[in-house]
Amino acid sequence: MASSGTINGSFSGVATTVAYPYIYWEVVATGPNYHNVKASIYYKKLNASWGSYNLSHSVTETINGDSNTGKFAFDLRPVGTAPIKCFVRSRTVTVYHNAPVNITISFSSVTGTSLGNGSASGTASLDAIPVVPSVSTDACSNVNNTSFTASGTVTGDGYATVTSRGFCYSSTTSNPTLADSYKVVGSGTGWFSTSITGLSAGTTYYVRSYATNSAGTGYGNVVTQATTYSAPTVTTNAVTNIDKFSATLNGNVNADNGSAITERGFVYSTTTNPVIGGSGVIKQTVAGTTGAYSYNATSLSAKTTYYVKAYATNEAGTSYGSQTSFETLSAAPSVTSTGVTNLVDTTATLGGNVTADNGSTITERGVCYSISENPTTASNKQVVSGTTGSYTKDITGLSAATTYHYRAFATNAYGTSYGSDVVFRTRPSNPSSLSGTVTGKTTIDLSWVKGTGSTYTIIRRATGAYPTGPGEGTSVYSGTGTTVTDTGLSAGTTYYYRAWARDGAENYSAGTADLTKTTHYGLTNPEEAYEEDSTYATAPANDNKVYIKLSKDGGVTWSNELEATLPSSNGTVSFGSSGTELWGFMTLNGDDVDDTSFRLKITLGSNKTSYQTYKNFGFTITPTYLLTGIEVNVKGYHSSGTSYIDGISVKCRYGTSVLPIKAGSQAFDSTTGKLVFFDGTNWKQVATT
Repeated sequence: MASSGTINGSFSGVATTVAYPYIYWEVVATGPNYHNVKASIYYKKLNASWGSYNLSHSVTETINGDSNTGKFAFDLRPVGTAPIKCFVRSRTVTVYHNAPVNITISFSSVTGTSLGNGSASGTASLDAIPVVPSVSTDACSNVNNTSFTASGTVTGDGYATVTSRGFCYSSTTSNPTLADSYKVVGSGTGWFSTSITGLSAGTTYYVRSYATNSAGTGYGNVVTQATTYSAPTVTTNAVTNIDKFSATLNGNVNADNGSAITERGFVYSTTTNPVIGGSGVIKQTVAGTTGAYSYNATSLSAKTTYYVKAYATNEAGTSYGSQTSFETLSAAPSVTSTGVTNLVDTTATLGGNVTADNGSTITERGVCYSISENPTTASNKQVVSGTTGSYTKDITGLSAATTYHYRAFATNAYGTSYGSDVVFRTRPSNPSSLSGTVTGKTTIDLSWVKGTGSTYTIIRRATGAYPTGPGEGTSVYSGTGTTVTDTGLSAGTTYYYRAWARDGAENYSAGTADLTKTTHYGLTNPEEAYEEDSTYATAPANDNKVYIKLSKDGGVTWSNELEATLPSSNGTVSFGSSGTELWGFMTLNGDDVDDTSFRLKITLGSNKTSYQTYKNFGFTITPTYLLTGIEVNVKGYHSSGTSYIDGISVKCRYGTSVLPIKAGSQAFDSTTGKLVFFDGTNWKQVATT
């Protein structure tokens, strides 16, 4: 394409060797989308001079087929010298275009000359005027935390060579340009793509393609792309301040990668590759987000290798720094006091555990104790063989009811270590010599010797078995004395007594004093013996014997004992009977015997413990009365190994002589065979058999 040229013409009837017209055109100026084209019409005449001519003409420019016709007036100006005479008229036309164009320039109808009519016509080709390239932007792909892939197409070069193309991007500017971040991706037209790296996670970016030619830079459409979150970037730094049981752990959260740090810290263990939740792994959090941080790890084991990682957590997950390791220094042993067992009044078992030798062999271990706090090996020291591990030591010769302190200890080349101070108190000694005397059917007298170191003696009882503890059974005694009478018992019942010693600190003796006692068996004492006693009483098992004795002096002396056998079903056992002579085992006649001195003693069972004495039979015997017989009836039975009594009666028999009759006088009615007494008005039956 040319920027200037000549269009030749002719005059009618005139040879071109004599005269001819032509048009000379040229591009005199270029703008962003136009050319200024100057067309000059020249009239040449060879070897002649022209005079003044009044020339008129018409010029038509056709630009790519479009016609634009107008009239123009030219000034005639001489150009050149003889022998060539030339006159010129000029005109400039602005042609707007971007693409290459063709314009037609012509003139005609030149009149008023001796030359006649002339004309010239031709086409001028104009170069395209360059514009910025056209470019489009595709959606981003391969998106991750710090990069994505951008792509686009240079769809037009703008009629000039594309010298550069690529992408502009920004997280703050919605229409990024080359003034923002950009990446060059070659030159020319067509599709192109590249990876944009070094981005911030969790951030929205504005991206558009660009292309540059001589006319400038064209931009494509803007697309947005958000990078994804990622777990933080963490570094584990070297451990510092390493000691026997402590060290300073160091780390750094280099970047949160688009999501706020929710936790950071360290994990460490004695095994490699520690992670959160791993077996034996210790996790320690440290406040903060990004940046350097430290933690002073304590309670470490001496002479031990530890493995440590820094970690940090955000919404995307947890990241760890690389593993580092360190070894603590050697130290005196690690030892604990494990407690007291088998504690009684003068002995106890004390325990310890050497958990670590801390890099040096154990040369001695054991326990030390004293009545003072924090005893040392200078106090009462008891050595136990061995090195590491648990051990116990039996201690004897302690004082009862005394407070002691003890500590486990262990020694190596770096010194002696102690466990915690443990306080224990020995128990009071057991009470001793617990004894009892059965004093009746409902009472037992108890006595004992207090335990050494005791303040109190606690006695409890139960039936069937001993109380299992000082809170079981029935309380008998709680005090500082050595005797007590237990009352309110049941007849014929076996009681199990157990005694504990207790000191002022509420410590009980480890053992007890025990005693078993059985109350006397007995019958209930009726208000009047001549009224049947309906209350049951039991006798020793598998013993069906029943015995009676009589006393005329209030129980000072007794007659011989008579024996009988209870029936297997409820019935009456009679001692003496109607018509019998006075029992030879006691003389009653001629003596002053009355209700205040007469006694009847009934015993169940051959062990002679279940007895009851009866009085108040409602009669008076004087020397003027002749008592010729006494009959005692015992109503009861023996069944299934147990004896039962549910009534007694006593009959007094008098001789046939006339008796003084007064209130209280008694006689035997031979007609009815019943004992009667006189109440002052009438005779009444004494008892029914």
